[in-house]
Amino acid sequence: MKRAAIVALAVLLAVGLAGPVLAKGFGASAFCGGFFGRDPAALAEVIAGLGLTDDQVAKIQALQKDAYEKLQSIRETMWKKQQELMTLLWQKNPDKNAISAKWEELRELRQQVNDVMQQLRDQMRSIRKRQIAPTWPCAAE
Repeated sequence: MKRAAIVALAVLLAVGLAGPVLAKGFGASAFCGGFFGRDPAALAEVIAGLGLTDDQVAKIQALQKDAYEKLQSIRETMWKKQQELMTLLWQKNPDKNAISAKWEELRELRQQVNDVMQQLRDQMRSIRKRQIAPTWPCAAE
């Protein structure tokens, strides 16, 4: 009986502690729930806090537009390859080599997306005159 009471108390304590954690929810990323899981004004505040000049903002916007166009092309190819992969997977007698090859093509496309995003981040950093440590809106939480 004593053991059951201790187990019940431990379960109640675990549920009680888990409640606030689960109530916060899961955001767009592991970083403070992500900017887009919160008030979008928080991201605008962070950007405004960078103190960028109009010229810097224009350059960054041009870089983002260029990256978007590159990513759009890659993503369209990815969607086609994913559909091809699904077709291969649902065959009556799936060809494991063809599936592996298609999977590798998709992996390479994902790497291209990562490369474009890393290049964009690097170019954006080079535009700023000074490096500013990010201040995340949830830092005070």
